[in-house]
Amino acid sequence: MMGVFKDYIKSFGDKHINIYVDMDGVVTDYDFEGYENDGTNKDIYRYKRPVISSIEPLREISKLENVTLYILSVSRYESQIDGKLDWLSKHMDFIDKENIFILPRDTNDFKKANVLKRDFLQDRLDNDDVNIHIDDSHDVLKLLRDMHKNIRLLHVTSLID
Repeated sequence: MMGVFKDYIKSFGDKHINIYVDMDGVVTDYDFEGYENDGTNKDIYRYKRPVISSIEPLREISKLENVTLYILSVSRYESQIDGKLDWLSKHMDFIDKENIFILPRDTNDFKKANVLKRDFLQDRLDNDDVNIHIDDSHDVLKLLRDMHKNIRLLHVTSLID
């Protein structure tokens, strides 16, 4: 399982690798059908289906000493962050809590997710490390590509062998 992704990560040798992973559409089901996303439903994320084919490769990679995994996700409303945190503690307990960043749109002037992620990463990327961002959104990946910083971009399908 996960030969290609693991080989890609191992191709960097002993360099430290920071991997930023999106949630919705990457490790959780993206289906919002049946949920009101107007800020009143605080459980909108809490019961999402985990995408095991993405989670398991990340779990295996997290065991490598030179890899630090981060969650970099966006929620529409700050009131929904606890639901995402609960989901992560249940399905991805191998990621340290201090490595989870959920950016609420409502307290950030409803900026688009790609802009919030770009702004967050601009100040965090370490030029001495390998920095990878995994996302399902082409808008996010395109905007991050244009940062001209030390970041490698992977679509969620890179996790699946």
